[in-house]
Amino acid sequence: MDSVSTRFDPQPWGRAFAPTVAFVALYGIYELVFTIARGQTPGKDRLDLRVEGAASGRPPDWPRAVVRFVPPAAFMMVPPIWLAALLVVGLGATAVWPSGRAIHDRLAGTVVVHYDADVEEGPLPGRERDRLRRTYGPRSALAQLVDRLERR
Repeated sequence: MDSVSTRFDPQPWGRAFAPTVAFVALYGIYELVFTIARGQTPGKDRLDLRVEGAASGRPPDWPRAVVRFVPPAAFMMVPPIWLAALLVVGLGATAVWPSGRAIHDRLAGTVVVHYDADVEEGPLPGRERDRLRRTYGPRSALAQLVDRLERR
């Protein structure tokens, strides 16, 4: 990456251009694959959040997922000097809209919803639940707190 950054450094990004493009490409693969396949990335799963089509209630298809990804990707490619202005505009627009949806969700016709994973996925048998908790840890901060209190 160092040799690519040295050879290709357009202004105003400078040497940060190649690593930024690589990061955005990898992030795009991560976001698109998980959002299309499951409706949530592992991070959203941990927070019991999922992306759904506003009308369908199902995970977004390829076109919606790509439309949803493009604004954040473009935002990441903005040179840092302009980032503060765009951040203020983006957060201001999200706060003003009654739905609280971000720009990329409004453009794609998607919504991020919170759900109760234990209710929707069904309770696991005790041994299986304990094995998963030992392997992966609890699903949320609240579950972590409950586990600590149960151990005392």
